[in-house]
Amino acid sequence: MMDTVIQIPKEFQGKGLYAVLLDQGIPFSAPCGGNGTCGKCRVRLLEGVLWEKNSGRPLVPDAQGYLLACHAVVSDTGCTVAIPALTGDGLTLSDGVSADGGDRLGVALDIGTTTLAVALVDLDTETVLKSASCLNP
Repeated sequence: MMDTVIQIPKEFQGKGLYAVLLDQGIPFSAPCGGNGTCGKCRVRLLEGVLWEKNSGRPLVPDAQGYLLACHAVVSDTGCTVAIPALTGDGLTLSDGVSADGGDRLGVALDIGTTTLAVALVDLDTETVLKSASCLNP
């Protein structure tokens, strides 16, 4: 999968990059909700300048050009960022077993901070027939 390249215009000056991306409906991983604790909201700065959230100084990306969106504020120049492709954002079915003729089926859901999971269960035999999971957007 390829990175998603987003141009952030200077009209967003002074707004946090994390909030701008969310407002624009851009999918990216940020399980901590933008608190800066997980490090998963990494974006690559391709063009322009971003300011550091608390200091107002230019934010310096790491050696590969990455920085955390939750630490960045859009500058008066705007910017272009690349958001790494999410892995596991589609459903992946695991191998299941055949139902033994049971008529009662159930669905188990696990809605976690980072992962969504579902399982189809034969309630008579308590056997998981199929399961799927994906990243929680």
